[in-house]
Amino acid sequence: MLCSVICCIVDCVFLIAKNNINPADADYIALYDDYVRMKAEGQKYEFIVYYLSDQYGVSETTVWRIVKRMEQPIVF
Repeated sequence: MLCSVICCIVDCVFLIAKNNINPADADYIALYDDYVRMKAEGQKYEFIVYYLSDQYGVSETTVWRIVKRMEQPIVF
């Protein structure tokens, strides 16, 4: 059974491994979506980071690290 599942998602697994994607990054998708929305609205970066830090209960450094990681190009 496990082999069947792996065979179905093998391309995704290789893509994740090749790009050093941490599955825990999925926890921060909403934070990054809010970052993109606020950036498009013209909010200043410092305010966005402060706001998201408060909203999601993480440090401002963590917000910057998440944004930097999410904006990295994907290698296919």
